[in-house]
Amino acid sequence: MLLTQTEKRPFLNPPGRLLAVMLGLLLSFPAWWLSTPLPTHAASPGLYSGQINGAAYKIEYPANWNGILLVYSHGIVPVGAPNPAQNASDPVTGAYLLRQGYALAGSSYSQTGWALEQAFTDQAALVDYFKANFGTPERTIAWGSSLGGLVTGGLLQHYPERFDAGLPLCGTLMGGINYYDINLDLGFTIKTLLAPGSDLPLTNIPDGAAAAGQARRLVDAAQKTPQGQARVALAGAFRESKDWYDPATPQPQAAELSARQYNMYRWVRNYGITSNFENRTDIERRAGGNFSSNVGVDYRQLFEHTGQKELVKALYAQAGLSLEGDLQALNNAPRVSSDPAAVNYLDRFISFTGKIQAPVLTLHTTHDGFVVPEAESAYAGAIQAAGNSGLLRQLYIHRPGHCTFTPAEIITALDYLKNRLETGQWADSQDAARFNRAAASLGETLNTRNKTATPPAFIRYQANHLPRLGLRLAGQPPNLGPETRLPVTFPETGFSLRGAFLSFWNNNGGLPVFGFPLDNVRQTNGQAYQWLERNRLEYHPENDGPYRVLLGLLGSEALKRQGIDWGTLPRLKSAPAGCRYFTETGHSVCGEFLAYWQSHGLEFDQKNGKSYAESLALFGFPITEPRMERNSSGDTVLTQWFERARLELHPANPPEYRVLLGRVGAELFPGKQ
Repeated sequence: MLLTQTEKRPFLNPPGRLLAVMLGLLLSFPAWWLSTPLPTHAASPGLYSGQINGAAYKIEYPANWNGILLVYSHGIVPVGAPNPAQNASDPVTGAYLLRQGYALAGSSYSQTGWALEQAFTDQAALVDYFKANFGTPERTIAWGSSLGGLVTGGLLQHYPERFDAGLPLCGTLMGGINYYDINLDLGFTIKTLLAPGSDLPLTNIPDGAAAAGQARRLVDAAQKTPQGQARVALAGAFRESKDWYDPATPQPQAAELSARQYNMYRWVRNYGITSNFENRTDIERRAGGNFSSNVGVDYRQLFEHTGQKELVKALYAQAGLSLEGDLQALNNAPRVSSDPAAVNYLDRFISFTGKIQAPVLTLHTTHDGFVVPEAESAYAGAIQAAGNSGLLRQLYIHRPGHCTFTPAEIITALDYLKNRLETGQWADSQDAARFNRAAASLGETLNTRNKTATPPAFIRYQANHLPRLGLRLAGQPPNLGPETRLPVTFPETGFSLRGAFLSFWNNNGGLPVFGFPLDNVRQTNGQAYQWLERNRLEYHPENDGPYRVLLGLLGSEALKRQGIDWGTLPRLKSAPAGCRYFTETGHSVCGEFLAYWQSHGLEFDQKNGKSYAESLALFGFPITEPRMERNSSGDTVLTQWFERARLELHPANPPEYRVLLGRVGAELFPGKQ
């Protein structure tokens, strides 16, 4: 069934002087804006708008259509605010893409606010409408900004048959539950430390604007004293607020504590409070209750994994205030529990499973304090857990602000994704200089923000892990699949392995490979995991067969904690003789490390020896070249880092123990709960 088009306006670009004159005459008449039915499979170039099931749409169909349909999802619109359809991130980018032959489409969604439930169906209906009236695109790419980035990820997850690729821009890709849990941490800290006796509502908020105004008055008052400034920074740290705010100002230096704190205050006041109070009201109405919880959260532990902990420590010391006392106050305060039905709603709209079938490229600024870049790390974790890391690449712009991209940066990202579709392979995503050259070549008009010339700022960067994802939720012991044998307790540490973790430990190398368990099984948002001396086991019951238990990327995490971005380290162009070169990371593995890598791995096929996939699953790709390092035992040994492990060469050991796995799990272990 074809839907009715309500407005059509052809582009003003027919060839020939006579046609141009005729067009000029026609444009002088208001009757040019006609309400005409859209011809089936005979659409002419132009602007088309109308409604589908109560959602406004906007389609621009170029004369030089290249066969690609771009479906844009817009960001959040306040409840009740005007909600016109948008089909591009901004007019300049949209105009350029149209000239390049892209067809542009976008829905307003039939509701405002956290309208994910409507956005998914409305955008899918728009794709079907386009196909029925304009023909089937060669490729359909979903893209969107902010909440629209979240919608984009959801479209790829829910409608894989309709989309060939995705480009989420500054998207809330940690999912709704995680996003509002960190918002709750912000509000909880504000109330507990700045107004412990107040009636400030944190959840089940009847009037979001009033609650937000109350919270802003609290942080404004706190900002007037050094003690209050320290506490505002602590609240912001739990939400991963950033210490750079305005793109028009240079990034503060590490020693500029006051400037950095003031920037965090601005993120907290202008964005964090909006998220936790004003936006929450609408979602609670949709979900039928509160979907956020901090039951079981140890705020002392959480703080140690925040990105701004050193700044907060310095501010507390400067103010003569006890950080330990405030963290204890947070841990002693009454907790907020969630409504399971409301959690289930937000889980559906939406949490990410990582089960994608098409290439996805994300783009984020490094200092976005509204939708923090740690969201990208959470999304990558879901993709990796589902075994789909090859479909994902992530690019970053070194700039503060939310969605503060230039048109040139967006276009360059889209060109990179288009190249992936055309060639079937990703080009090097770590070559920031190449991306900057490509963006700069697009000219001054496209390298502008707010009428100000803005040079491209692609950077090699990896977002931090979202600390909230590593915390246990209270409740029953996590399910680890069938208990085929009794748990095994290790007297060396006093902790046990059971279920799928015990089977995995036994079947894939045991003590030499994984070491002893360091704690009980923990759980966050339904996912169970357990720390061991040499790694972290993660349970994913939604995965098939051997991929239900996965290993954490502890090698990458350990280097990041040392302040090392392995993506910035020198890369080799080829492997020395007798070595294996990994194009994915630009590093090689040689000698005894290569022999160990090839002879060890997880067990997938029950065959003798280890396949490439089995070795890769245990170690990951190499992310450094070998070098001499001092390990946690005080030994200086030849060391090479991999995504999931660290190999060490101990020449004095017997031959079978010359290569050992480092105790990376023990070094990263956040502490017993």
